[in-house]
Amino acid sequence: MTDISSYTVSSTLITILLLIPVLTLAVFIPKESVANGVDSSYRVLSHEISITVDVENRTSSALDVMTLRDAADKGPDPALILFLRDGSKIDSVRYNGIEAAYDIEAPNKMRLQKITINLEVATRLGNKAGPEKELAIEFHGSYEDIEDARARIQRGIAYVDDGMVGPEGIYFPSNAYWYPRQENELALFRAEFKVPGELTSMSEGRWVSSDKEGSERIDQWETTKPIDGLNFVASRFHVTKEVYKGINLYTFFFKDDPALTKTYLDKTRYYLDLYTEKLGPYPFSKFAVVENFLPTGYGMPSFTLLGSHVLRLPFIPDTSLGHEIAHSWWGNSVFIDDSFGNWSEALTTYTSDYLYERIKGNDKARNFRISKLRGYKNFAPNSPISLGNFTDATTTASRAIGYNKGTMLFGMLEDTIGKEAFAKGLKLFYTNNRFKSATWNDIRQAFEETTGTDLAWFFNQWVAQPGAPRLSIFDVTIDANKGNRYSIGLTVEQIRPVYRLNLPVVVTTDNGTKRTIVEIDKKRQTVHIDVDEKPTSIEIDPDYTLFRLLDDDEVPPSFSVFFGDKNGVIIMPDSGGPKSKYAPIAELLSKDYGQKIVSYADAEIEEYASQRSILILGSMDENPVNKLVWQYFEDTIQVNQEKVTIAGKSYPRTDSLVGVAIKNPLNPEKNICILFGDTDNTLKNGKRLRYFSNKSYVVFQGNGSPDKGLFPGIKTLKYDFPARDQN
Repeated sequence: MTDISSYTVSSTLITILLLIPVLTLAVFIPKESVANGVDSSYRVLSHEISITVDVENRTSSALDVMTLRDAADKGPDPALILFLRDGSKIDSVRYNGIEAAYDIEAPNKMRLQKITINLEVATRLGNKAGPEKELAIEFHGSYEDIEDARARIQRGIAYVDDGMVGPEGIYFPSNAYWYPRQENELALFRAEFKVPGELTSMSEGRWVSSDKEGSERIDQWETTKPIDGLNFVASRFHVTKEVYKGINLYTFFFKDDPALTKTYLDKTRYYLDLYTEKLGPYPFSKFAVVENFLPTGYGMPSFTLLGSHVLRLPFIPDTSLGHEIAHSWWGNSVFIDDSFGNWSEALTTYTSDYLYERIKGNDKARNFRISKLRGYKNFAPNSPISLGNFTDATTTASRAIGYNKGTMLFGMLEDTIGKEAFAKGLKLFYTNNRFKSATWNDIRQAFEETTGTDLAWFFNQWVAQPGAPRLSIFDVTIDANKGNRYSIGLTVEQIRPVYRLNLPVVVTTDNGTKRTIVEIDKKRQTVHIDVDEKPTSIEIDPDYTLFRLLDDDEVPPSFSVFFGDKNGVIIMPDSGGPKSKYAPIAELLSKDYGQKIVSYADAEIEEYASQRSILILGSMDENPVNKLVWQYFEDTIQVNQEKVTIAGKSYPRTDSLVGVAIKNPLNPEKNICILFGDTDNTLKNGKRLRYFSNKSYVVFQGNGSPDKGLFPGIKTLKYDFPARDQN
């Protein structure tokens, strides 16, 4: 199951860059030494599940009949290990019709029970011949209320890890192990869902039937290809269906909305055609857009599950929908063997979100790359996590690695081997691994086969090795040679570890530019570039195509710097009306990002303001801390009783919520942020700040889109030649 990226908060963290540890050389793991993730003498080939859910009591009863096969290399074994969520209990286990003994271990940190089934006696007594066996498990469970799940929502997104039941419906995610299953299992499924008659169930695969029996509805779904888990969703759906090129397209919405349905079906057809051409045939017989009662954004094999608010955001059909449909290829039919890293989010982002920006033009694509580099810089500069051990995006730091670094990797790979070879490599990777689990090794092998070159060096440094190169330039020289040619000398330094890099370099002259690529592989290396005209400047990586750790000065101030700083502090007004006005915002942001809430009365307030990123809630009249820092804002924002002026534009104080972020002059790795306003929508718009966290300033007025902007950074890898050097 994959999570959406397009609408989640882009919070960022600036951390100390003085130290990048010396690392031992990362070794890219050969394919043959990577475990396939399934280490069992039996393999579950299929599940046939029948489950009845009592919505009023939030309970279920179920039967799962599994078809097992002996492992070809081990033969029969007396034990089979399965896992089941803590909230469910086993009622009986029968193997080929014979009762089988089993042991249950206490739930682990993932709240999963380990069930060891002893098949030895049942194997002796059973008389079923052949390698395939039948295991029938009856079980029942109880589930939390949907409102309890809502209480765990952070940054506007529900990260669901267990089943839930409520008046709105039912959601049992596959990663919750709501049915007994092996780890890293790929299996076929046939499922029968019995729910109250006003609900409609949906799941992966083909919708076989839907019937009413008394007060119950019975829906049957089945898959024809192995998948890595079964999700169960039920609610009061209005269902629309059409057939496009043999594929059943559905919308499962809470109400009949022809315009919204048309938008999603039109865009679904577009994306299916786009990816079929680029990657290969769509792997399933259906695709459904399903509305959820929680603010989720998930992609499963053959459907996407979008929260009601998310579903209706105007940009979602043009962005996140395509991302989730791309997951039909990456992650939902070529599955993730995360024994050597989750590659799926990176490849999906590269072939969806980044692709859409490239279609819009070079400037949009460049801005996308810059945002990925800023996100990594602010969230994960010191992280020991490599792409080879990134598994999920449950933290902002891991997300900055799995999505940001991973997306940039595929861009560099395309630049290294060429567009044609890259396109062929993608198709080959998909063809070779369709309905199998794959690792970064399989990606490498596909591109090596396509190009006929050894790419181990590339994947060693970008996948197996954590971190990012950090570059600086110095000792820039210029010499005039015979024939009016000019030779530019430039020394590039890397902070360890040292990478092999193809550096894009642009030399600007009075009459144009010269672009070239220079290769470096040393800690300090001098390169020379010749041009035919007098140069005015030279710059490394002006289009930000290289994954690297940005310098502090390159990163503009933004709220994301504060949101990412786990040592950051939210400074509240001391008392009275201002305190009650801003307290809900402080509590929300503290819950989402983990910052400490303090007030002016705290003795360490001056230390906070100089050593950490801080967010000051309230105007100068509401929060006296503003008086300590306002001198740093004077060139950025002007405020009087009637209006606020930012970036040359004025806004009325009444009905405006204003947020501004600047560099902390006492600690340029940190930011100072303020948020204040006189509006009835203070809390509502305070929540919205999370969605504009990559901006330097935001002005909310009413319920419409805010005015927002980003203050410029400084290019540290650019050198402007003085006039005397050009003569």
